[in-house]
Amino acid sequence: MQDNFTRLNFGWLGYWVPGDKTIGTQPDQLEFVTSKAAAWDCPVSIHANPAILAQHPRTGDNFEVFRRWEEARAKRWLTDEQKQMLRNTAQEFTLLLNEKNEPELVPYDQIMNVANESRK
Repeated sequence: MQDNFTRLNFGWLGYWVPGDKTIGTQPDQLEFVTSKAAAWDCPVSIHANPAILAQHPRTGDNFEVFRRWEEARAKRWLTDEQKQMLRNTAQEFTLLLNEKNEPELVPYDQIMNVANESRK
């Protein structure tokens, strides 16, 4: 950070509750942002009212994403090679917990054409 201030903070994210025209903030969205922030060893911040957090049915899942990535960052679990991989914006990654409850970095791709308007 002292060289160029890039590690100060990766941004202030809004936190949206699902509604008629939005799915709200989802774990996969947060996974993308937190993984890219981890590539530069940056924290991520959200801007949310506690009442809004309580209204969102996936707040627990969303905060689990934050917890895993921040724990990996705090423990300096990511290697320099992994950080370079995470910087590729064309590839998404998830940080899973394996059967030993240890972190496992896994690339993934979006599954296309699963949900569509005709299913509503």
